[in-house]
Amino acid sequence: MSEDKAVPNSPQAPAEAFDPLGGGLLPRPLPRHEVKVQVHTIGYAYAAFGAVLFLSAIALDLFLVSKQEAWSRSPAELLIILGLPMSGFLVLLGLFMAITGLKLIELRSWARTAVIVFSIFSLFLFPLGTFWGAYCLWVLHSRNTKTVFAEQRF
Repeated sequence: MSEDKAVPNSPQAPAEAFDPLGGGLLPRPLPRHEVKVQVHTIGYAYAAFGAVLFLSAIALDLFLVSKQEAWSRSPAELLIILGLPMSGFLVLLGLFMAITGLKLIELRSWARTAVIVFSIFSLFLFPLGTFWGAYCLWVLHSRNTKTVFAEQRF
């Protein structure tokens, strides 16, 4: 019995967290600097996606408006009637996503909340949206991320 395993919460227990279910050790929480890097990465990605969505929705608006006269009184008129409001909504959504991503980089708490909502919706976009949404939720709900955003208020 020369090599006893360290008991959790004992003085000789290792500094890492004990994993009672797996029998191994959990990784330590990320340092604040690494949390900021991950939050900035999410912010840049949302800003870029929002800008692409904004520009493509404007292009769709311009296309639908330019073809409006040629398509009048045809079955494609329904496309114009439904397409213009929808592309207008996508313009606003893309603009809001881009602004939210940029404000997330500045560590604004309202941007964190908005990205959490976007991430919940992206969970339904299988398979890449599910992965991206889960990653964003994991990063934005971690204890150190909450601490970083709480420190930014002051």
